[in-house]
Amino acid sequence: KSGDAPANDADAPAMDDTPCGFGVEASPSQLSPAKDVEARKPSPAAAETTSVVQFGASIFYCLEDEGTIEIDVIRLGRQDKTCSVTYETADASAVAGVKYKQKKGYVKFGPGDLSKPIRIELLNNDMWDATVEFGLQLSNPKGAELGRYLYKCRVKIVDDDVFPTRRFRDLIRAHRYSEIPQLPLLQEYVRMCMKYRPLQKSTMGYVACLQLENFLMLAGILLRLLLTETLVKLATVGDRGMHGEDQDGYMFQLYVVSFLLLVQVLVGLVVDRWKVGMRLVGQCRYVLQTNLLRKFLNYERHVRAVIREADVIMTLTQDCTELAAFGFLPHLTLLKHTGAIMLLLLFDIVSASASSNPNATDIMSMLAPSVLCPIGLVVFIWCRFSVTTVKNLQAEIAENELSRFAEATARNFKLISGYQDTSTVIRDITEKANDLNAAMYERDQLRVLNGRVGGLIASAVVCVYLIYSGRILLEGTISVAQLLARLDSLQKTTKAWNGAYLECLLIHSSLPAMEHIVRYLNLPTDLERRLKMNREWRQQSGDKRAALSRQHERDHDSARFVIDELSIELTDVTFSYTDHVVVEPVYSSMKASLTKNKTRPGSANNELAQPTHEFLGAWNLR
Repeated sequence: KSGDAPANDADAPAMDDTPCGFGVEASPSQLSPAKDVEARKPSPAAAETTSVVQFGASIFYCLEDEGTIEIDVIRLGRQDKTCSVTYETADASAVAGVKYKQKKGYVKFGPGDLSKPIRIELLNNDMWDATVEFGLQLSNPKGAELGRYLYKCRVKIVDDDVFPTRRFRDLIRAHRYSEIPQLPLLQEYVRMCMKYRPLQKSTMGYVACLQLENFLMLAGILLRLLLTETLVKLATVGDRGMHGEDQDGYMFQLYVVSFLLLVQVLVGLVVDRWKVGMRLVGQCRYVLQTNLLRKFLNYERHVRAVIREADVIMTLTQDCTELAAFGFLPHLTLLKHTGAIMLLLLFDIVSASASSNPNATDIMSMLAPSVLCPIGLVVFIWCRFSVTTVKNLQAEIAENELSRFAEATARNFKLISGYQDTSTVIRDITEKANDLNAAMYERDQLRVLNGRVGGLIASAVVCVYLIYSGRILLEGTISVAQLLARLDSLQKTTKAWNGAYLECLLIHSSLPAMEHIVRYLNLPTDLERRLKMNREWRQQSGDKRAALSRQHERDHDSARFVIDELSIELTDVTFSYTDHVVVEPVYSSMKASLTKNKTRPGSANNELAQPTHEFLGAWNLR
């Protein structure tokens, strides 16, 4: 029987609650070496037996939507007695509660039992992940000992989702990327990041810090308003020659406001440190890079034949950084600017309403910057969108051409040197470098111009309001301190609009990187083929092991391990070169087997190259 560990069961062995890690992609083992050896040490009763308990394979594959996966635990050697072993799952790149349900328990083998399944429940969701895995480990054997290597195994979960979400799944799987709108695709990536569990906490904390900065900005405006009024009153008291309690009260108020302004600056420094400490860009880049690497390691062979290593390296090192820093983070900063504009607009309305003679004209004048600035910026972005896209694309193409040429040069260095053709290569790479510099110069020049337009429009709005503020100051409907506070608020409002405009420019510059990453993270892999092969050979091995076990029972032979009688067989082996898209097999449908330290090669369907040699040397099987 197998199942979760019961509370009171005499047959159940003691559980080891220590988690453990697995495999190359798994996190490092959390068991110390001493504890690991102790967990695999057989019980005293195992010394009288020759049973070995282990997993049926080192790696198991499953699809995310299968619901459950069965992990085979097999017993080798004597099968006429009872033995048991405990098991436990452990997180690696797959996290319990997100991709699968954590489980621990025990497996009990009765007389004649060859294998027992462990069923792990999988959690299907619409969140994209490259192939992730978790691990299992056996420990505390009773009546047997653990296998030397297969007391651990890894379970790979093949995700059927597409990057970044399922919204454009049909177009992505059909590789019709030109039909996918870029901005909505980037928004889907941002939505994926907001829902991605490892990033949720940092994202929420970062947004909270940005909004706290907005409240600190508003507090600074109010404190400067109070400081101005205090200084004006002190000047009035000094002009009139008044001393005493009024002067002392104003001085005390001045001390308090100055101290609060200093506190505001210090709190702002602490908030900035919190933002940097969250490492949000680094976490986003880490998620993209690790998933891209997992995808790359599992590409189909025809995919590897057409992609360039230089392109993958550029995507891994540069595009991932650009998408995290210029694609995801500016969306959060836009929330900050939006919150700042709303707070400042509320402050302006309250300030205009609190004046001695409020009227609709004053209120409309406070609302004008929030209307004029976005209209001007949107019109400019609309007019410059096409030319900016073209310049970004030209620079990207020139950069990729240079990197590809450098890769080809490094790969064919011996050929180039042998033909003494280095001068031609230097000339070509110099031309490509000049093309890249020219394209980047035009792109950077356009970016500088685009970035300055927002400040120009904001300055024009401030100048118009300065002229209007002189008129209302002459009318005496507002004090100097209130006017300065309005100007401060207006400057902050136009600055927020300009900041939002600059963030939009950054988002636009990240679109090429987004397209590259979407392409590479949705290329086909060979994991489903591996899954099918893995299950086929496990089934075949299990059937042959059971047949040999029945033969041993009829022969009353329990001294030998059944595994020693199994032949190692290679079936349908094909050898081919994969340097080109069209792959022609050199050998096909080859067969070979190894039985009892002997090897006999089989036949191949290729008439040009028949394998006629014998495999030499001794085979040491353990």
